[in-house]
Amino acid sequence: MHIHYTCRHCDRDLATIQGDQVPLSKLGFDVLDAEDIERMVDVQNNGDVVLHVVCDECQDMQQNYLHYRDPYYFIQ
Repeated sequence: MHIHYTCRHCDRDLATIQGDQVPLSKLGFDVLDAEDIERMVDVQNNGDVVLHVVCDECQDMQQNYLHYRDPYYFIQ
């Protein structure tokens, strides 16, 4: 099983780690509530897990350009 981190805004691949090398609790999965899991975690047919997070560039963009937070704009 692999764990893939991708940006939920720009869809950039950020990292991939071997899931069997690190317990999921060490990655913080145990502190996510059901809503976070529904929004952030996709389990693929092959058992891989895709985590949709926000990359540094998109985070900076949201902080520096507040109009990007507008719900009618592409970064949400």
